[in-house]
Amino acid sequence: MASLFISPSHTKRYNQQIRSIAFPAISCGTYGYPIAQACDIALREISRALQQETSVEQVIIACFDPRVKQCLIQSGQGLA
Repeated sequence: MASLFISPSHTKRYNQQIRSIAFPAISCGTYGYPIAQACDIALREISRALQQETSVEQVIIACFDPRVKQCLIQSGQGLA
């Protein structure tokens, strides 16, 4: 699942072109995958990629379920 999010190679390749990027909150609770674990993986991988030199200024995670949104907010509190 982690490989589905931004990787340093993606940000390096498009470094001067991307200012914002959006991801759907994939596999968050779908098919029995634990919501909290999916949210942690998504935020960890996005955060890891943004620690590299990149032009990305904004990341949007599209949530289709209020439980996923709340979990992402809670998981993201420790990243700042």
